[in-house]
Amino acid sequence: MFKVGDAVVHPNHGAGVIEEIRERTTTKGKTKRYYNIKLRTQTQTYIMVPVKKAEKIGLRKAMTEEEVGQVWEVLKSPPESLPENAKTRHSLLREKLETLDILAVAEIIRDLEARQAAGERLRAKERNLHRKGWRLLTGELATVLGMKLKEVEAEIRSRLRAGEAPTAAS
Repeated sequence: MFKVGDAVVHPNHGAGVIEEIRERTTTKGKTKRYYNIKLRTQTQTYIMVPVKKAEKIGLRKAMTEEEVGQVWEVLKSPPESLPENAKTRHSLLREKLETLDILAVAEIIRDLEARQAAGERLRAKERNLHRKGWRLLTGELATVLGMKLKEVEAEIRSRLRAGEAPTAAS
């Protein structure tokens, strides 16, 4: 169970903070408890998630500071080669994104950014995955680090560029 002030990630809406836990009475007279979550990427938007269904829905605690370091390392690491076949590539990327594992999301961003940097155009489905990945990654990092979205975007781009730089010979 989460508490007020916890940073959480909703599988469809991204990162946010639980602002309150409220009770509401249904039309059948039952009282249910809900997490009232203020979303990070949509500053005027709140969502309500039933406390009893939070785990089933996939609501999870936001990443830890240790995981932030791992995200930075993934972004700086060399991109993985993606399948040449567009359908196979999209399927692989979609499956990674659906896990909502933040390190897998970081890999998607790194690999698609590398494709673009190499002059390859992303197909429409890839662009959609790319946008969703950016939204999830920036929202969660901004929430955990207490930074503005634009600052996080700049930091991600910086880390991606650091991965492009040649390493000094030992």
